[in-house]
Amino acid sequence: MPSRPARRANEPEKGDIKMNIVSVLLVAALLNFFFLPASVEAYDKPPRILSVYLMPDSHQTQTRQTPSRANLDERLRTVTELAKERCGISDRYTDFSGDQSVEGGKVRWHLHWWDESGTASVSCDDEGYPYQFSCHENKLWEYEPYFAPRVPNNAKSLRDAAQAFLKNALRENEDCRIEFPEKRLNLNPGESVYLRGALLRDGRRTDIRCTLEIDPKAMAVRSFWRSDDWLRLAGTDRPEAVVIDEKQADEQLKSVVRLTLQYVPDGENRAELRYVPEDAGRWTLLAVSGEMYDLNAGRSGEWNAMDTPAQAEADAGGKGLTQAEIAGTEKLKDALPEEKLDAVARHMAELGVIEDYALERLRYRTEGEKVTAQLTYRAELRDAQDCQRLLGAAEEAAEEVFMRLEYGDLFRSVTLDAHTGALLQMDSHGGYCSAAYEFADDAADTAQRNALHFLEKYLPEHAPHMFVCPAVLPTQDGYYNSRVQIRAVRCENGVPYPANAAYLNVNMATGYIDSYALTWTEEDIAFEPTEGIVDEMAAYAAYCEAMNAELCWRTLPAAQDRGETKHYLALCYDLVSEPQIAAVRARDGSLVTTEAAPLRYEYDDVTDHAANELAAYGVGIPGDRFLPDRKITNREAASLLVSLGNPSAWDLDDETLLMCAQEYRLVLTKEDLDKDMTRAELVRAILSMAGYHRAAALTDAFRSSFTDAEIFGENLGFIALAEAMGMVKAGDPGDVFRPRDAATRGEAAEMLWRFLNRP
Repeated sequence: MPSRPARRANEPEKGDIKMNIVSVLLVAALLNFFFLPASVEAYDKPPRILSVYLMPDSHQTQTRQTPSRANLDERLRTVTELAKERCGISDRYTDFSGDQSVEGGKVRWHLHWWDESGTASVSCDDEGYPYQFSCHENKLWEYEPYFAPRVPNNAKSLRDAAQAFLKNALRENEDCRIEFPEKRLNLNPGESVYLRGALLRDGRRTDIRCTLEIDPKAMAVRSFWRSDDWLRLAGTDRPEAVVIDEKQADEQLKSVVRLTLQYVPDGENRAELRYVPEDAGRWTLLAVSGEMYDLNAGRSGEWNAMDTPAQAEADAGGKGLTQAEIAGTEKLKDALPEEKLDAVARHMAELGVIEDYALERLRYRTEGEKVTAQLTYRAELRDAQDCQRLLGAAEEAAEEVFMRLEYGDLFRSVTLDAHTGALLQMDSHGGYCSAAYEFADDAADTAQRNALHFLEKYLPEHAPHMFVCPAVLPTQDGYYNSRVQIRAVRCENGVPYPANAAYLNVNMATGYIDSYALTWTEEDIAFEPTEGIVDEMAAYAAYCEAMNAELCWRTLPAAQDRGETKHYLALCYDLVSEPQIAAVRARDGSLVTTEAAPLRYEYDDVTDHAANELAAYGVGIPGDRFLPDRKITNREAASLLVSLGNPSAWDLDDETLLMCAQEYRLVLTKEDLDKDMTRAELVRAILSMAGYHRAAALTDAFRSSFTDAEIFGENLGFIALAEAMGMVKAGDPGDVFRPRDAATRGEAAEMLWRFLNRP
């Protein structure tokens, strides 16, 4: 029998190895028992809230827990049955497919039904609760009048349909507070109705939103979506763990309220003095820990001056030009050529269009009488040295920056006045990486000085009226977030007017202006005088008196897992009011609320009139007074009809109004606009708009109760239809319609309102 080999020094016996393994497992089990929570959904205290998103440790290995593929078919059957019940999906579909996605431990089922009659789809969790739902019906072509507006009489039915769907689609502890503006429903009965609302959890408001699309004919929900679809929840606060009461929360939240005196636009070319809350909605109070939380923390402060423009359209060819085409081409006369525009952009050294950037595209654009030129430049990042020169990366970090680049090319877009070369707009993008940049302590101050110098140099006429607001420091690492946001605001009578401002992003790593845009009102503005206004303390007292702390749910970031942010559902206190307070008027200390926008049409000379009913739906004639007894002109009648489907009908010029009126089958010339419209013409205009003109042309098929019907002529069909619909009434013998008389504004409103409420 062979002898047992000698054990090397420090080599454990096999029995020792077994004992060590058992010991390790036992210790691990005890640690799990004593220190780990029973469930990730049961935090007594919220996870540590970070003021910035943490980037994951690239050296840390993480194992993702993926659900077993076993019995997926059984799970799919169960989920499908639940989703059908929760979304009200019938058994009529002949085809079905379902699949599953798992991302970061978050399971989603994607279910699809279809046949010749239509489709349905659901994205839901393991319990069949939908995050997204849509249903589409394939219908045979149905004749619809061109535009047949009608006052909706189904508001209650719409609300009931929404609530019935939500009752099944939401969990037992969830509800939805639907925003239902009954007086603002669409007058076109064929269009879907969209309802939105805030999700409630255990009766408390959340920052989760729900959207529903309802078919008003079928009274069926066609789509549903909730905004937490993308969230990965790491935990949820427990209500019994709340340690802060409403009184404490109210005091703490109001202690951070700051009001600033500002000029705010108030009507046409007027500015009103108001005390406006700084960073309204910025702070919330964590009800479990009692800490104040900055909701702006961790959010990207990137401000984009403009969207990336689409590619230029192909040039139109043709030898023969009309007068309109010739006039359009004349706008480009004397526009600066490419080489001069390029020289202007490169001469503005602050923009950073250095020799590394090549002009890639030039686009001229006409906007009214103004012609702009947009120059797009591109630079390649080929090595670490390019990262130093173009991104401002430190020498010792340049190689890491280059290796971690996510977007290798840099772009700078400069928009100039094509005739004068004046700078209008600038933006830049590209070269993003997740590497950190280090900046001097005074980098933000230096950026502010650079911004002011830039404005004084390129906006000499505006700069004296501006002051530079405190810079907004970046909150994340990376090239984009080395930019300091700077806003230079117009100042009048020592008070800021934020409606006029210049917006800049100054790159602290390179010193260049990365983006620039200007909003400025050229018209003369009447600024309210600063004498005799209430002081800041009185405004603060009025504001705080109207606000109260409310316990609610918020989805807050907890940490990052491999670049993906995890959230947890936190109980927080917010300062709220109903309606929400937007500001305090400095003139008298009254409150400015954020209620629904005021009616576009409001008249001070009529009450309980059809004109008021129409105004509630955004339909009317421009002006502060309705003047119901005044004769209605073709211009006013056209404005009235066009406002049914065009909210901008308030301020249309004559040419545009005539074009829009023609779309409503009201054919007029410019010479006709100031003529009075007759009663017959008014009836004809309303019914033609709605597609009844073809039926009305069959005059032999109609009879009217009016005694003057013999003079109706070709309008007989229109007047008879109007009578049948209740637009006009003939009850007693001897009633006359008076088709050739001029209609009044009051008669126009009455006829239109009755038409909208027709049987």
